[in-house]
Amino acid sequence: MESITFNQMFSKENLMTAAKQVASNKGCKGIDGMYANEIVEYIDRKYDDIFKGLNIEAYNPQEVLLCRIPKGNGKVRILGIGTVLDRAIQRCISNTLYPIFEVEMLDNSFGFRKDRNAIQAAQKAIEYANQGHTWVVDLDLENFFNEMNHEIVLNLVKVKINDEKILRLIRKYLQVFYLDKGKRIRCRKGSPQGSNLSPLLSNIMLNELDHVLMERKHKFIRYADDFSIYVKSKKSAERVFKSITRYIEKELRLKVNREKSSIKYIAEFHTLGFKFYNRSDINSLSVSNSRIEKLKEEISNELNNKDYAEANLKISQIITGWIEYYKFADISRKTKMLDEWIRREAIKKIKRDRLPKTVLDEVKLISAHEQYSKVKRH
Repeated sequence: MESITFNQMFSKENLMTAAKQVASNKGCKGIDGMYANEIVEYIDRKYDDIFKGLNIEAYNPQEVLLCRIPKGNGKVRILGIGTVLDRAIQRCISNTLYPIFEVEMLDNSFGFRKDRNAIQAAQKAIEYANQGHTWVVDLDLENFFNEMNHEIVLNLVKVKINDEKILRLIRKYLQVFYLDKGKRIRCRKGSPQGSNLSPLLSNIMLNELDHVLMERKHKFIRYADDFSIYVKSKKSAERVFKSITRYIEKELRLKVNREKSSIKYIAEFHTLGFKFYNRSDINSLSVSNSRIEKLKEEISNELNNKDYAEANLKISQIITGWIEYYKFADISRKTKMLDEWIRREAIKKIKRDRLPKTVLDEVKLISAHEQYSKVKRH
């Protein structure tokens, strides 16, 4: 068991580091009205009072504003907007606990971890597929961040942390009050996305699932609550689907969404914005159709800008970021088609605005294919 103490966790140096991280992330203000760029000076000035309140356990987290973000499929993602001070305290807890629990994490986990990302997860999936594990068990955890069991995750934290003050403060943050359309509601389960504790706590809980999968010698990847298991036959996939669903629902007390969960052959499977295809018996990555459509929607929105130079700059930034994400995939053909589509859409816009075609010559449209080719060469 680790010997980290409350006093060590909330030293002025640690809390100031956390405050600077919160300030750099910006974000919306909470119910206290404080802006992120005010928190460093505030903690520097009020540190003694803040520490005293935490140390004697007189401090209670303030209410968290619930914000609903449309997901585009008719559903919403619930985000919690805490006060800037609470974000700094949560970040301080997370920063201190992260290295303690990181050593327990497996190589198959890629989300919310330093030097790990979704691209690496997709590349690992391709590695499995090329080893013959071409049937995928894709299990969807229903509303994971809103369903996470408080007692289970706190018991997992207790395995490594024995300072009761730290544990009680984490419990306070898990059981915080929410303000939802003016109504004050106590959180009984879950930790909505937006909390600085949610990423770490979610990994601590789902690391239990990772270890079970490893003990059963399964090939798998996990990115936050998005995970998939790779096996060699449909029959094996059906057996794994049943046994892992049983474990998740009984031991972790989470819900598997059976409507969204499925068993698929690798060529039919999409994950983290990637799809898979087979050429000459080698499986490779490409971009999923839904991500192409989402990109087109973003570009269309920018083309509505009457300032073509500004629109082209923003489109260039969008495509550069998109290419960076997909640079390890085979998207050469996709980028050529995208270039053609962008030019057609730009011409439509010019005609609609009754502008001369010379605008296209004056404002050189970015070429997604050229960008991709340049990145691949390097």
